[in-house]
Amino acid sequence: VDSLSSCCRLKNMLTTKEFSFTNGNIGVMTGSKSVMTLNMHRLLYKYTQEYIVPLDKNQLILDFCDYLRKEIMPRVYRYQYTYNMLLQDMKDAHMLPVYDAGFINLNKQYLTIGINGFNEAAELLGIECNLNEDYKYFAKEIFSTLKSCNDEAKKEYKCMFNTEMVPAESLGVKNYNWDKSIGIPVNEERNLYASY
Repeated sequence: VDSLSSCCRLKNMLTTKEFSFTNGNIGVMTGSKSVMTLNMHRLLYKYTQEYIVPLDKNQLILDFCDYLRKEIMPRVYRYQYTYNMLLQDMKDAHMLPVYDAGFINLNKQYLTIGINGFNEAAELLGIECNLNEDYKYFAKEIFSTLKSCNDEAKKEYKCMFNTEMVPAESLGVKNYNWDKSIGIPVNEERNLYASY
């Protein structure tokens, strides 16, 4: 073996104990040790079906962000933290040689909250996904909420959390098909949820 794969797209030659993240241009031991991807389209649809939602679109977005903060993210952080503790136990038992060899450091890696179905969630509210004020407001509120949640979780769990629009090459197709199969409205002109 002459290379180390640090994600699905990146391979590093094993000439130095150096780890490069997806951009591939720096040698630091960062990256994601776990990615838990949220299907924003399904979460928003479920929210609009199960709760009383205001007629005002901006208030609905704020209420949905509050739902994410109180109902969804605490569970996600518990799952992520549990996985992190499992990794730590495995590392302590010397079952993760890439860490023992110094290529990667658990304390410098993120527990990542992945996002898929973001544009489909916006479209569910009648928001066009282009450079307009409604879309900017939607994106700002969602990502501000997730950043704030990540910051709070970092303090509580003493781990680093981040949020990414993940590629979700196969998951985007699965999320679309799973939602369609249970009657969640999907855009019939597509066959997947894009992440970008």
